Amino acid sequence: GWIKCNFDSGYVHGRDFTITGWIFRDCTGKTILSGCAHLPKSNSSLEAEAFGFLFVLQLTWIKGYRNVWFEGDNLELTTLINRWEDHLNIGSLLYDIRYWMMKLPLCSLDHVNREKNSAADALSRHA
Repeated sequence: GWIKCNFDSGYVHGRDFTITGWIFRDCTGKTILSGCAHLPKSNSSLEAEAFGFLFVLQLTWIKGYRNVWFEGDNLELTTLINRWEDHLNIGSLLYDIRYWMMKLPLCSLDHVNREKNSAADALSRHA
């Protein structure tokens, strides 16, 4: 009954928006939902990944998925979230992320290397 979601976001200095992509797969690896979007402007790659993860969490809730294993390729964001640490520049985003994660009590966030996150990366570039 678990679903895996890979997500990735892109940051480009001076761009007026952030790009993000995601792919949800069922327990057999079959894609059940994927997409990409433009999100608010970010000021760093960490902030872009946080915006992307928050968006994916909200999408997860809207779609009714409850048992979700999330994977992203930003180690700093994964560490901040899993260790309940704070960060001066993205503190309010971390608060929102933790709020949405608590609404999904059967979820986890793991770090994955860029190669294993290539589908989400390609979707984010498509945005």
